[in-house]
Amino acid sequence: MRPYLPWLYTIQTFTLLVNFASGVPTQQHWNSSSILDDYDDLWPASYKMQQYGVVTNMTALLNPANHSHKLPPVPTPQQMELDTNKQFELLKINYSRLLSDIDGDLREDLRSGRHLPRIVDKALRLFDLKQVMEEVETSVMSKVSCTACKADACGDVYNPTHEWKVVFPPVQKPDVTPQKAPSPGAPTFKVLHLSDTHFDPYYQEGTNADCKEPLCCRLTNGPALSPHTAAGRWGDYRKCDTPKRTVDHMLQHISSTHPDIDYILWTGDLPPHDVWNQTREENLMVLKETTAQMMQTFPGIPIFPALGNHESAPVNSFPPPFVKNDFGISWLYDELDAQWRQWLPTSVSHTVRRGAFYSVLVRPGFRIISLNMNYCNNKNWWLLLNSTDPAKELQWFIYELQSAEFNGEKVHVIGHIPPGHSDCLKVWSRNYFKIINR
Repeated sequence: MRPYLPWLYTIQTFTLLVNFASGVPTQQHWNSSSILDDYDDLWPASYKMQQYGVVTNMTALLNPANHSHKLPPVPTPQQMELDTNKQFELLKINYSRLLSDIDGDLREDLRSGRHLPRIVDKALRLFDLKQVMEEVETSVMSKVSCTACKADACGDVYNPTHEWKVVFPPVQKPDVTPQKAPSPGAPTFKVLHLSDTHFDPYYQEGTNADCKEPLCCRLTNGPALSPHTAAGRWGDYRKCDTPKRTVDHMLQHISSTHPDIDYILWTGDLPPHDVWNQTREENLMVLKETTAQMMQTFPGIPIFPALGNHESAPVNSFPPPFVKNDFGISWLYDELDAQWRQWLPTSVSHTVRRGAFYSVLVRPGFRIISLNMNYCNNKNWWLLLNSTDPAKELQWFIYELQSAEFNGEKVHVIGHIPPGHSDCLKVWSRNYFKIINR
């Protein structure tokens, strides 16, 4: 069943792209009166540029020279076009063969009376494979889609609408001052970082842990045929996610072993991996239940969350704010705001509901900024429409860092997908590194 899984990721939002080819934002230009207002999305006026002045003799608290990340050199448009054409001709052939094989296998299953695997049956009900095949072979977007599906395997794809730059405020960069190492005995934070728990509410001990689907260990997979293939009490290393009792036991152990935790970083990916079978309601249920676990286990401890790519349904589907119909993402962001409000101040509600990102002052002189890295996720096919700084998150990020610089604050940036990773769009990563090294 593994060959079918990439197609679930590939085609899950393919049919959604056609209806939004017009009316999308273009690359912004610096203008204090309109830099954050060219969408009709009620972006608060307090974040316009005029709130900032030019402050002289400011000392930078972060040393850009310490950043070791370097993006690869940008190839010429001619090189990118040549590489892309070669890669995509192969992809056309392989995808066509894959669809032909799937079609042949399905016809044989129907003739022989065999039941289709549930994952294939579900995919056929959700997606029109013939339409997808036509789109792959003829769509104008196909070259860009190649990068979305295969990441670095396709090389860089040159598309002028996806080459954009953030706009910096007219503030001179202060001199960089090397930071001194903390003195012995200096106060420290004890920080817990949790991520990717992937709690499966349907995990069942004793079920088949080696089924023919991407995710097993559920009653729907049937009982194990032998003790060797049975799902264990605390989980299984084969094709299974985490049972609730394991998450509970882990959190309780951490709490009892480390009662002096100062704060927690919680960087997402809460739902299980049954991406072909998820609903909005089930993902919200996992969010609420896991949040309740954290609240009960760590009462009184600040928790600073970040959004993972599995929280949406379908997975990786995070439309920008200009998508306001049934395909919009407010169903998730509004609930995130309600759940995260237990740890975060009400002042960040507007950015959480807009784009699931926020900035919060932890202590005087120390700030945490949580970014929604799904707006750089190359599996987020909404970005094929227009990848230009979705939700204006990076422009907001510039303002927050500039304000922190004015106030002499150190900033810790958290998120789920690291910039510079193959899962993050290179244009987004390039702009991010320009910002932190400006």
